[in-house]
Amino acid sequence: MAPYLPPELVWEIMVRLPVKSLLRFRCISKAWRDRISDDAEFRRANLRAQTPCLLAWSSTEEDRRKVTTVGLYVPEESAAITDTMELPLECESHSFAHCDGLLLMPTETVVRVVNLATRRVITLPESSNSVAPSVRFHEFLTHQIFGIGHDSRNDTYKVARFFFGSMDPIPTGGYHHNFGMEVFTIGIDQHWRETTAQPPYPVDISGKSTFFKGSLFWIIDEMKLPIGESPQGFLRFKLEDESFCVMPPPPHCQGLIYETSYLAELRGELSVAHAGPKYESIEIWMCNDVDTNTPRWNRLYTVKTFCLLENPLFQATMYNQCQYLLDGQVLKDIVGVNGSLMHHRLGSIMPYIPSLVPL
Repeated sequence: MAPYLPPELVWEIMVRLPVKSLLRFRCISKAWRDRISDDAEFRRANLRAQTPCLLAWSSTEEDRRKVTTVGLYVPEESAAITDTMELPLECESHSFAHCDGLLLMPTETVVRVVNLATRRVITLPESSNSVAPSVRFHEFLTHQIFGIGHDSRNDTYKVARFFFGSMDPIPTGGYHHNFGMEVFTIGIDQHWRETTAQPPYPVDISGKSTFFKGSLFWIIDEMKLPIGESPQGFLRFKLEDESFCVMPPPPHCQGLIYETSYLAELRGELSVAHAGPKYESIEIWMCNDVDTNTPRWNRLYTVKTFCLLENPLFQATMYNQCQYLLDGQVLKDIVGVNGSLMHHRLGSIMPYIPSLVPL
């Protein structure tokens, strides 16, 4: 049929096909194979046309951080996980991250990037900064956090690793924390590169990174700042020039407790959920103009909650509530699934878009 259709119409049909179908159609002709496998413009157009689904993973019964299987879950099609991949079980997994069909799956010792649609997996090279220092930085004994994003200037995908190094004692008391950032460009770099500029603030390694408009965003770890110093926003790492800056927080948020805040992309905007005044509510704010000096934040809604100031686990509880509310809204908006599915028998889930992005 293709020879009797205008080439523009063939293009419009192909870009709307699911990734799984396109992978099968590579054998139709050399022209189709070249377009599907090597045409960057076609890949981008097909990515924009894809319907989001869910990425689901399961863990061992003994430790939910030891992920064993990852796959795709489409609620309206099946109640089962499809396109599953079994994973080697080296050690506990860090928070997963996703960008344009590429899934970043780091552990404390091994960093992998997976495209579930094409079944391609790469293991990034080791780094001296992946070796944990002797000091205990976090309850899970980790000293690092990862993120992945797209550098639109060079049309490449970069993996970033924030890491803590040694601690130097301060004569007046306490410690000075040494930290840095290194980057690996997929398909180009042979080894990790430390950024020329150093991060201006330490990152909360118990959280996760959020990719939005060419940058990775992190919550600043205010507990590791010098005495008397407080964050002035969220740490932003621009992938195109690998520079750092701080994005101001929502207005009227004096005394914002960053440790209880949670970032995510929601409805095409950068969103943050954080504890409201006196911890009696959780507020969700959204911002789209992150490239301005004074970004405009809009409050989406406020959710009343219980005040747990006397509870020693209060901050962790508030962070979990912020995460649950914002991730639940993301899932509901993107795939029409209620946030309660986050506690479904599938285990852990996140939004995912299949793609032809090569590894």
